[in-house]
Amino acid sequence: MCCIALVTVAVVGLFLTDTLILEKEERQAVTASWPTFTNPAGIHAEMDVNSATEATLSNISNERMSLAKDTDRMDSLTRVGPSYELSAPSLVLPDQFKVRGQGPIVVAKRVVRGNYDVLARWPDERGVEIGLVTVDVSGSNVVGTVVLALRDVSFSVVDRQGRQLSGAHVSISPKVMRDEDMYLTPDTVFTLLRIPDGRTYEFMVEWASEFGTIAKAVVRDTPAGLQARGSVTVPVDDVLIKVVDLEGRPVAGAAIKFAGRDVGSTDSQGVLIVGQVPLDNDYPITVTKDGTEMGSYFVRFTASRTSATIQAGIYDIAVLVKGTAGQPIQGALVELIKDGITIAGVATDTSGTAVFSKVIGADYMVRASYGGLRAETGLPKGIRNTQITLDIYTLLIGVPVNFPTFLVLTIGFMLLIIVVAFAVSEYISWRGRRLGIYPAPLK
Repeated sequence: MCCIALVTVAVVGLFLTDTLILEKEERQAVTASWPTFTNPAGIHAEMDVNSATEATLSNISNERMSLAKDTDRMDSLTRVGPSYELSAPSLVLPDQFKVRGQGPIVVAKRVVRGNYDVLARWPDERGVEIGLVTVDVSGSNVVGTVVLALRDVSFSVVDRQGRQLSGAHVSISPKVMRDEDMYLTPDTVFTLLRIPDGRTYEFMVEWASEFGTIAKAVVRDTPAGLQARGSVTVPVDDVLIKVVDLEGRPVAGAAIKFAGRDVGSTDSQGVLIVGQVPLDNDYPITVTKDGTEMGSYFVRFTASRTSATIQAGIYDIAVLVKGTAGQPIQGALVELIKDGITIAGVATDTSGTAVFSKVIGADYMVRASYGGLRAETGLPKGIRNTQITLDIYTLLIGVPVNFPTFLVLTIGFMLLIIVVAFAVSEYISWRGRRLGIYPAPLK
């Protein structure tokens, strides 16, 4: 909304040679005759001038005026209180003649004829020039108006997806507005009142996140240009974090701590979205799975990088179970043990291998058992393959047998065969003699 403020200058021109000092009633009558301000407020500078060298400033008071928002008609323009200076550069007058003050109305009484300048500055006497009018005092009851080049600007602060951000802070350089003229409405719209128009400013917007980082945006534009924009976009966006294991598979249920804050757990696709993160910052990310910390990582998110894939220390463990002859043992039970507690058990396949999928990296013990035989070995963190040898040389009728036993059984079986063969041979010989097939043995 464009805001044009005005200062009304009432200059009463009197001929010093013909008129005496106005009485109180006369001054009130002159004041009440102004059509624009029926109840003027602000600064009133009254001067009783008997000679140019005796000009003094007196009776100055400040009073705040409410703002009028209707700018369709001149008589309803917003009235503000700039710093003003009334001077007569065309007259040879001492510097003390200059009337300085702050307010929406300047009144100078009993001044000599001539041209007078009313210069308005904002926001105070050290500010920028926002209006100038020259008043020709050649008669009486001269009323002039200074139209001030001030503008109201409203805009919102949004992230890269166009969502409004609350709690932003706005600063302006050069600062040529008053602190009370900047406020944030409940609907997160910034309104800057009474900014000198027609010049370029640096509007800096800052937004602090819950992660301890700040997003900044600088806009160099005129008040009219900023009003036309309607919003200022700061580098804030959602970021995507994906957790995968060492095989590249998504890890579901991984708890994420983002910049020291718990932000949730990954979904079935191993993904977690963290909302409204200031970009161009480094963030520590900690991944935890089933109470075990997988590691901490530092990730820098930028406008071109709003996602990160984190490879957690989760992997498969393969255990090969074999016998003393190097043969694979199928059907052996392999247990994965952590801190004395069995957390998983898998049977070996035809190749004698048992696989534990998506195991959290840690120090483990693996134990293999088959047919009453058992063996185990340690598995340090990060080791993904190991083998266990059971004291099994072969299987006899499904029963595991070690080598010494197998050797004894083999020798015993061979001796049994020899004994049986000898007994059979003797029986055949004896039977043959009885039947007369074989001759009797010689004596």
